[in-house]
Order: sequence, then C-alpha cells, then structure tokens
Amino acid sequence: MAFSIDTSAPILSLSQKSAESVENVSAIFGANTVITEDDGSYTIEGLTEKSSTLTIDGETDGITVNENGSFSITKKLSDYENYKLHTLKAVDNAGNVTELMVYAVRKGSFCD
Repeated sequence: MAFSIDTSAPILSLSQKSAESVENVSAIFGANTVITEDDGSYTIEGLTEKSSTLTIDGETDGITVNENGSFSITKKLSDYENYKLHTLKAVDNAGNVTELMVYAVRKGSFCD
C-alpha cells in the first residue's frame, strides 16, 4: 500500500487588470497592485485551489471563493488612506501555505 504526502503549497495568483498609466505605481509597489475606484473601493480577484481556505489579513469576511477556485474580495480605503497593504493567505487541507502581499492604491494618488 503506497501513499503520498502533500507538501505542495496551494496556488494563489491575482487576476491582472489594465489601468490608465500604472507605471509609477508598479515601480513603487510592484506587480501585485490593485487600483481603487474614485470612491476608494476596490476588488481583488484571483485564483486559488478550490479546497483551500483563503484569508485576507487573517479574516475570511468579504471573500467569495467560487467552485472553480476563482475568488473576489471587495474592500474600500478609508478617506485618509492613499494605499493599504494586504496579506492574502491560502491554506490547503494538508496545511500547506501560500502568502501573497497585495497593495490597494488610491486612483491618482501616486501618478503624475
């Protein structure tokens, strides 16, 4: 009788969206950047293993994970915030972990 131990970290990736002139933002924050709407609201979208538990900053509130593993998280910057750093974490059934840092940046706050 053979068995295998799952030691592979779960998939965790972000969907890429185009935005008007993100060169300056990407240079400051990196590729895992989400630009807000004018009111400061934003949605983080991506893909993880469908059986994984996904958290943002240690919380599961506001996260929708679909049957295929695609997910969306809707948040909003407070009026005084120009950006916010989030930690996304996926944990699979074997306890393997993948973490991803994501910046939400207020539209127009760092571009010329």
